[in-house]
Amino acid sequence: MPEISAEELEQFNKFKAMGTPDEVENALNERNTLARQTLVSQVAQVSGFEPVVLDKLVDGLELKVEGDKAFVGDKPIDEYANENWSAFLPALKAANSGGSTKQQTVPFVRQPVKAVEQTAASAVAKENVDYIKRTYGPPTGQVH
Repeated sequence: MPEISAEELEQFNKFKAMGTPDEVENALNERNTLARQTLVSQVAQVSGFEPVVLDKLVDGLELKVEGDKAFVGDKPIDEYANENWSAFLPALKAANSGGSTKQQTVPFVRQPVKAVEQTAASAVAKENVDYIKRTYGPPTGQVH
């Protein structure tokens, strides 16, 4: 068995302290994912695009931010988007279009507390009557 130097042993111990190879690989993958998410977020902020939509479109593309401009490869992202993502532009620009992207909802109609209490009480009373009928049978009209 070949002997290792003190320096090699020190390096080995440092590597061993980082964890198993799988743990190191997972940590590196997590770091790369976080770095990519940060870059996509920066590109979205600079370009004014919706980050969630942009993230779906840029998978596998080289992105970069230089000052206040974002690029896909060497092409400005606005130009790249017009050429390659024209169908997605309404969604990409939704946050900055000035229009509302929120869903239209029906306003809540406030119910009087008394009505809610009566409805709840009626439901409980019906459950009780149903339970009594199932357990003891239908009422006979006789009191014991």
